Amino acid sequence: MLVVGLDLGTQSVKAVVCDDTLAVRGQGAVPVTTSRPAPDAAEQDPRAWEAAVGPAIAKALAAAHAQPA
Repeated sequence: MLVVGLDLGTQSVKAVVCDDTLAVRGQGAVPVTTSRPAPDAAEQDPRAWEAAVGPAIAKALAAAHAQPA
């Protein structure tokens, strides 16, 4: 069995594929942008994270040589 873990961060969405021993089988990341509407402000659009999740998982699955179920 394989499991996917996600990290939605300020610079990228990262995905990792692990097997049932928790050994990392593959990783993938997709960058997301941060807007700066004011000098001391930073904003991120959750839709950017949403759009990056699928491609990050696809990259991790490809690196693990696994097919989605």
